[in-house]
Amino acid sequence: QINQLERTLQRRDHEIAILVDMVKQKGLAPRASKQISHLFTEQRDEVAEIESSAANVAEGLTMPPKSMTVCGVERCDDQSVLDEPSNAFDWFKERYPGVLAIDENKAVLKTKYTEAKDIGELVQKSRSTINHHKASFE
Repeated sequence: QINQLERTLQRRDHEIAILVDMVKQKGLAPRASKQISHLFTEQRDEVAEIESSAANVAEGLTMPPKSMTVCGVERCDDQSVLDEPSNAFDWFKERYPGVLAIDENKAVLKTKYTEAKDIGELVQKSRSTINHHKASFE
């Protein structure tokens, strides 16, 4: 809600700046600038009031406790592991419950890749044969 109010305030500030420029160009600056500044002050007061009420609501809320697991893996508290990204990843991989499924999927992917490569070679040979026969007819 606060972010939305801040965006609204930025839009209004921009609109006011455009209006002020228009008024200055038309030569109506003294009288119009007083009216614009009055409107601007009113809007600022409204936004400040809403922000303070939102802050009061936010103070009453408590942050949820940090989860002790990430993707089913207990959090690591060993700083020596966490300081080195590759060690931290290895530590996570060893404990991740889905690592078996990932390994199985890798194996399936490798076999499918090999099959696709073989089929591609076969297609290339067939294409060469077709081009050879086309050339012999011409």
